[in-house]
Amino acid sequence: MSEVGECQICGRSQKLRGGKLVPHGYTRPGWGHVVGNCPGAGYAPYELSCERCASFRANIVRQIEAINAAHSKLAYGKNGVRVWRRKGHGPGNWAASPPFPSRCPSCGVARSKYESSLIMPNDPDYKRLRKSALARMLRECEGLLIEAESLTKRIQDWKLR
Repeated sequence: MSEVGECQICGRSQKLRGGKLVPHGYTRPGWGHVVGNCPGAGYAPYELSCERCASFRANIVRQIEAINAAHSKLAYGKNGVRVWRRKGHGPGNWAASPPFPSRCPSCGVARSKYESSLIMPNDPDYKRLRKSALARMLRECEGLLIEAESLTKRIQDWKLR
């Protein structure tokens, strides 16, 4: 029987290899590769440490700060809006996105398969895209805040078992 431990990030029981959690939280979409991984994979289980909780929470706080700064800059300035579309799509079809997208927000294609543009205030689509970008940033921050609160509780509740 192999050892198992609770993941510091997702809270699920996972097998251990060499005292660290094995890869988990990924998908196998069918082309021979594993996509994604839980950020707690490769770290000690929660029973032994909450260091990954703390480092991951610090990363989330930095993301929130970056998004808030970008939101303020866009909300109170006359800056352009970074927008994305899949390469090969016709003119238009632009979708506003958060400041650090890993995938196209409109079609979910990996970053290398889509192009970006900076839409300036004189563009007729600027108001619509700016409003969409601001709303997307707020939604992303809300999700990150929930995750940060959850990790804060896990850190506060941690005891060596």
